[in-house]
Amino acid sequence: MHGTRILTRDDRSSVLYLLDQNKKTVAEKMGVNTTDYHLCYLDDFLSEGGRRTLIGHFNEEEELTSCIGLFQWSTLPFCTITFLLISPRFRTWFRPKESGYIACLDRLFHLGEKSGLYDYYYFRRRTPIRKAQEIWWSSAPPILQKYTSRVEAIIPAGTQPTWRAYAHILENQVWPFDCEIRKISLKAEHFDEIYNL
Repeated sequence: MHGTRILTRDDRSSVLYLLDQNKKTVAEKMGVNTTDYHLCYLDDFLSEGGRRTLIGHFNEEEELTSCIGLFQWSTLPFCTITFLLISPRFRTWFRPKESGYIACLDRLFHLGEKSGLYDYYYFRRRTPIRKAQEIWWSSAPPILQKYTSRVEAIIPAGTQPTWRAYAHILENQVWPFDCEIRKISLKAEHFDEIYNL
């Protein structure tokens, strides 16, 4: 069915197909194999009632064009944005709307807020190229206007982080390039509104 929704075990074949499409592209461009990590946790992400949720977008041809995962921490009210897959036809960050990635991100933050989560971690490749990032943020869902994003740590290429939580955010991979651990947090004025401070 066309649209954006939480994925279930009935969508497993669609996720596996998208994962297979990304396998070669990611390996060539990033120099790592993330497929094993995704396969290890796939069933958990597709199961209901756990701490992992996978959100996907289907186009009018009912093809899964993108998905993104939300992992809720057990020790703190934080979560990790992970399991990002985008069809190779839309891999460039200049087309985040067409891939359905923006719709997935919008659903993810609404879901997080509904669960009382207002702090999100993710990682990205550290790069001086800002044009694509500016275009991405200009097309970001309105809900993100309530949040602020900052770099919390920089993990040098070919190294493992000291903190285990950072290793999990990095999908337990040693990446061949510098990575930024970033944190997205609800702005203070909106947090005050929630708790009537």
